[in-house]
Amino acid sequence: MFRVLFISILLPFLMVSPALADEGDKGFFSHAWQSVQSYFSYDEQQDKDSQSKGDDISSDSRYETGNTTPPTLTLPNPVNIEATGVLSTITLGTVTATDSLGNSVTVTNNAPVTFPVGTTIVTYTATDIYGNVATTTQTVTVTDTTPPTINIQQPAITIEATTPQMSVNLGTVTATDIVDGAITPTNNAPVTFPLGVTSVTWTATDAAGNAATAVQQVTVQDTTPPMLTPPA
Repeated sequence: MFRVLFISILLPFLMVSPALADEGDKGFFSHAWQSVQSYFSYDEQQDKDSQSKGDDISSDSRYETGNTTPPTLTLPNPVNIEATGVLSTITLGTVTATDSLGNSVTVTNNAPVTFPVGTTIVTYTATDIYGNVATTTQTVTVTDTTPPTINIQQPAITIEATTPQMSVNLGTVTATDIVDGAITPTNNAPVTFPLGVTSVTWTATDAAGNAATAVQQVTVQDTTPPMLTPPA
């Protein structure tokens, strides 16, 4: 549109060749001809530059106009580990992605910093320069098969009998678990203990069903001789 308007303004003046113009007008016509030549020369060069840029992009093997093929993601291996605590640190491995032309694509994931006991699904996403998206998932399983630890302050207790059945203080017994923390242990101790050795079994079970047992020995002995009462 601008080109047509430009030509329509100059056309009446261009009807006269600079060679045929009066001496006083030659400068004007010569300048007009130079302006026209400069305008079309610049316009032609712009067209060539634009075409050259288009050729450069279309010939670049790294890019492909209208590409709708999503990237290809390497399939990560599932991860199975034993819990090391309430939350466990896990190495997921390396996941890579390439687009349809073999270019590397950045991969992101939604993995937490640490993993709880159970199964966590990690989703990986790769988006190429065309906006094509590919996703894949990795299963991370953290299991708790480690039983609690029982600590018996007095593994063996020996007391002197004062009656046929004795009450015995079993002392402090605690239990801890790597996932559940402190656990209250239970035991099968009788209310009172007879003479001899009684084995008391302590049991601690965590939330995963892992159980630990420990045995405490309680000995009730009679080392006191009888008392004789002489006849009157």
